[in-house]
Amino acid sequence: MSSQSIKNRGRVRVPSSPIDVLSRHLEHVTVADLPTEPLDLPTLAELLDTIPDPRSRRGRRYRLGPLLALSLLAVLGGATSLAKITRFIAGYDPDLRARAGLPGNAPPHRTPLTGLAVDGKTLRGSRTQDGTVHLLAATRHDTQIVVAQRQVEAKSNEIPTFTPLLSGLDLTSVVVTADALHTQQEHPG
Repeated sequence: MSSQSIKNRGRVRVPSSPIDVLSRHLEHVTVADLPTEPLDLPTLAELLDTIPDPRSRRGRRYRLGPLLALSLLAVLGGATSLAKITRFIAGYDPDLRARAGLPGNAPPHRTPLTGLAVDGKTLRGSRTQDGTVHLLAATRHDTQIVVAQRQVEAKSNEIPTFTPLLSGLDLTSVVVTADALHTQQEHPG
């Protein structure tokens, strides 16, 4: 198919294989005389670093060669998406990443967060002299266990009950979710 016919259709033909893209850059890749000592052989990352980097300079954190080499290892290990390649590379031994040319230190350990949903419910069939019973509860996202619960005062709403509900809980590494009602600027929490 000629380039003219492609332009006439208004589409740009993109090679389906990255090998086609890399083969266009092979003329720029040169390897000096092969060394006699195995330790003098260039690494895969060094060879891949000779490929022109198509990325914008702005925001570039890592050299292309090491990224391609470690990505290749991830794909050979079974990674089938960018997210899986990223997980593979993050899980590599820090020494391997350092030898490839990426920072060898492991990503900072992040404490897992616990989700806590705060929501109110009116108890069906709970008629009292003041009306019905309305409860505000804090429930863990992962286990659906109610960890705190308070009754909302009659002729009031959930806002004044929100802060006292959470006051006795350790909220370290906890993400609290709540209804839009609790996004008031005057909220006491």
